[in-house]
Amino acid sequence: MPTQKQLQHALREHIVALNPQIMVTFNYQRQVTLDQMRAHIIHFANVAQRQVLGRNWNHRPEDKRLSIIGVAEHLDTNSHVHAAVRGQESLIEFLQGDEAEMLWRRVHARCGQLHAGTEHNPSKIAAYMTKDLYQANSLDRAIFYAPQRSTQDAPCNH
Repeated sequence: MPTQKQLQHALREHIVALNPQIMVTFNYQRQVTLDQMRAHIIHFANVAQRQVLGRNWNHRPEDKRLSIIGVAEHLDTNSHVHAAVRGQESLIEFLQGDEAEMLWRRVHARCGQLHAGTEHNPSKIAAYMTKDLYQANSLDRAIFYAPQRSTQDAPCNH
């Protein structure tokens, strides 16, 4: 069985392999569960893509849509998620603008902040995101969002 340190290293490598363009922090300013965080980020990503790419966003090629790897921190106090994000340039520009923060507040119907960082170095992003993952069972706090094929694009099982 891998050690916590090995799992932390593997997640760092996965983040670097994503080659994120930016790091986004989704802040709640209140206590929320990990399941709520996952649901909010998935909903936010879906709505952001529809807003930027149009109603058929989910039919776009996977490399044109958002891919997100996040790590939740401070679940008992200042709940937030640091997320490595990759997507087409118009989506990255949207995430860096004021509209994204307004959307974030609307998605979870509460106060909160969204901050898109300016760090572009995947290794630095990965190191920062995984800094608190040395504790036992802390990898349970990882959040993954990746483009999925629409069912009509999926291969048939015959």
